[in-house]
Amino acid sequence: MIITPHLLVGAAIGAKTHNLGLIIILGLLSHLILDKIPHWDYGEKLEKLPHDKFFVKNLMILFLKIALDGCAGLIILSIIIWQKNIFAGKELYILIGILSSLFPDFVLGIVKLLAHTNKFKNFSEKYIGFHDYSLHSPRHIKKPSLLGLGTEILISLVAVTILLL
Repeated sequence: MIITPHLLVGAAIGAKTHNLGLIIILGLLSHLILDKIPHWDYGEKLEKLPHDKFFVKNLMILFLKIALDGCAGLIILSIIIWQKNIFAGKELYILIGILSSLFPDFVLGIVKLLAHTNKFKNFSEKYIGFHDYSLHSPRHIKKPSLLGLGTEILISLVAVTILLL
């Protein structure tokens, strides 16, 4: 799943929950649940990038996509906060919700980048396998499609609606 739906769902969890431990648990669970839904993602194989002769260029393009995706989610969230001004005093909760909902993908990115090193090879293979094949739906693994992008838009709209309630 791309960053924006995870970010918005995490923000909704943080805005509506006032227990930091529960926010972390729900943020992590939301990530696991959202990854089970067929979805679209960037498609790059980070673990193969270090062996690519255009490594730096491809890595920069990927980071640009991720940055734009994250900025889109933050802009949507900022507009909601600015328009409604209902989250005063909840900033920490929202931030923890966002970070915990994005944490598994953050770890996955680091692990995939380090997968080629001998030191992390065993852990990398296990974590990548767990994340890609245990958490993602079989349909996503086989063929992500426009349906996947549609589910991400729908999830984002639901999260925005919850934030506005």
